[in-house]
Amino acid sequence: MKEAEYRRLRLAYRRAILGATALNLVIGVAAVLIWFKWQQPSFLDRGQLFLILPLLLIWAILLRKFPLRVYQIRRDLISRRVETVIGAGVLHPKPGFRLFAPPRQEFTVDGISFSADGLSVSELYLGKKVLVRYGCHSASLLSVQELDSGKVRAGTGIEFSDQEIAILKLMRAGKSDKLIARELDLNPTTIRTYNSNLYRKLSVTSRKAAVAEARRLGLYDVN
Repeated sequence: MKEAEYRRLRLAYRRAILGATALNLVIGVAAVLIWFKWQQPSFLDRGQLFLILPLLLIWAILLRKFPLRVYQIRRDLISRRVETVIGAGVLHPKPGFRLFAPPRQEFTVDGISFSADGLSVSELYLGKKVLVRYGCHSASLLSVQELDSGKVRAGTGIEFSDQEIAILKLMRAGKSDKLIARELDLNPTTIRTYNSNLYRKLSVTSRKAAVAEARRLGLYDVN
């Protein structure tokens, strides 16, 4: 395990510790409330108790995985064993609830999913062939390395990835960002990020202008 990967795993371990501590706190608060209610029936009325306990239960359910994560990551830190997977990376939104569990991003390579929290799109090399290194026991994502750049150089000397070419071709077909995202199995937010990069590379400010410029540069002739 490389030193940078070890530091990333240490950060994940600290986050897991915080989650496990929060779970213990939630369980402790629930136990104290129940004990006080049992000792002093007038401590909380039934309505208040039935309001607080379900909320604590929801938090306990959301935090339930952290104790196991602590154990798994600790094993990775001790053994420093790393597994690898090779394939094209895809970013998926993971549903959540704003108050209890905000939506997250999952990075999937060859059927294996990793948390992409804290990583930018440029660090994931979406749609390209990558080598992913991850913890043997916890499946914590440690690093993403591009293996096949798959870049096309336009007449201006600017390079375009296979994914960018695919997006330009779908733009030419008149498809919206939502439809492009669905066809390429990406998040619409990711497509908008690609669009911004394409506009910058092509020196344009609109989709129509991007399509015209890509045609002028012969990018649509790329297989």
